[in-house]
Amino acid sequence: MRMLKTSLVLRALRIIVALNLLYGAFYKFAGYPFSVALFTHMSLAAGGLVPEPAFRLAAATFELVGAALFLIPRTAKIGAASSLATWSAPC
Repeated sequence: MRMLKTSLVLRALRIIVALNLLYGAFYKFAGYPFSVALFTHMSLAAGGLVPEPAFRLAAATFELVGAALFLIPRTAKIGAASSLATWSAPC
C-alpha cells in the first residue's frame, strides 16, 4: 500500500513538471512578445551568434522533448536531466 502511494505521488510530480515544461514551450513556440524580447536579449548578450527565432525555437523543442521523456517511466531520468539543463541555462 505504501509503495502504491509513493508511485502515485511520483507520477503526479512528473505530470506537474511536464505540464510546466509544456507551458513554457507553448509560449516560446507561439512567439509571445515577452518570450521574443527575452530571447532577443539573451541572443545579443551572447554576441548575436544565434538568431533569436532559432534560439527560442530550439529551447522550446528541448523543453517539449524533455516533457515527453519525463512522462515515460523508463526515460524519466533523461527527461529530468534535460529539464535541469533547460532550467539552469544561463540567462
